[in-house]
Amino acid sequence: MAEVRVTGLDDPSFGPVVVNCSGLGSRQLANDRDLRPIRGQHVIITNPGITDFFSEDTGTSLDPAAAEAILRRCTAAVPVMAGRT
Repeated sequence: MAEVRVTGLDDPSFGPVVVNCSGLGSRQLANDRDLRPIRGQHVIITNPGITDFFSEDTGTSLDPAAAEAILRRCTAAVPVMAGRT
């Protein structure tokens, strides 16, 4: 497989959504000094219309119990997320 070097996020061939998982390189890649790297697992649900984003460092383990805990905390913060999968 050929190496692809990404130097910016404005390439239209990426598609409508870009998930930037470049860690410490995120600041340079997105040209945004306010970015901060985090680690942890993502929990994907259907979106009930939320337009804001928040994050927390959940460590490096992929754990179903951790995913459930993440969903509980998110639902406590934004109750409309209850029951989303």
